[in-house]
Amino acid sequence: MDSYEASAPRMLVGTFHKTGTVLMRTILGKVARQLGYRFAQLGQATQPEGWRIYLHPHSAFPSEILAVPHRGVVVIRDPRDVIISGAHYHCRTDATLDRWLYMPVAHFRGRSYH
Repeated sequence: MDSYEASAPRMLVGTFHKTGTVLMRTILGKVARQLGYRFAQLGQATQPEGWRIYLHPHSAFPSEILAVPHRGVVVIRDPRDVIISGAHYHCRTDATLDRWLYMPVAHFRGRSYH
């Protein structure tokens, strides 16, 4: 890594439910590999040391990460497309593959996300 890369700010990429998270993860994973950057995302068991690109699927980055300057991208989709995509997604979910969707959530008064 040259001196510019070492001093360049990290990149935060925020998405929201059904707004391109999988697409961004695929594209940025490839970009990171090609540039030799470490790619991190919410849900990994541990965050890799020295990450350069961090993807959060709910755009809720931890405060310790936000304490220093970063470049950032937020992915936003046309709300009509989000509703249609979300409806299709929830119609084809499976309790064995998407277990988290069927777990009761306290702030939904015990109902599941599904």
